[in-house]
Amino acid sequence: MKTLLGIAVVIAIALAGFIAFSFLSPQTAVAPDTTDNNGVPTSNENLSVTSPAPKAAIASPVTITGSALGTYYFEASFPIDILDENKNIVGQGHAEAQSDWMTESLVPFVAIVTFTSTGAGKSGFIRLKNDNPSGDPIRDKYFDLPIAF
Repeated sequence: MKTLLGIAVVIAIALAGFIAFSFLSPQTAVAPDTTDNNGVPTSNENLSVTSPAPKAAIASPVTITGSALGTYYFEASFPIDILDENKNIVGQGHAEAQSDWMTESLVPFVAIVTFTSTGAGKSGFIRLKNDNPSGDPIRDKYFDLPIAF
């Protein structure tokens, strides 16, 4: 009988802990989804790009600024690719956190990325990827900002 009572107490404590953790823990701050005046996304739930503007013409090297959740970084950085219109990589670099990145809040970043020009008037993307040291594809996240060359 004592064993059954002990098991019931352990289950009750575990259930109470689960409920407290699930419902009473603070919620993670997220960047709001926003768009520019033409309806082109400039942010998602993980990050926000302040420069360059969507569809802006860029030249190499390009400076990229914005903010991302601390969980998007690993060791204070995350990778960035410059893609042509066919999503081929034409340049790569890293965004660097500008303040403490070990938080679940938004952290400002700056990146300077050099790329091979694909020709004036062509379009492409800046792909901002979360740093995923696990290598697990399920954990990959990215945001594509449309640009012009």
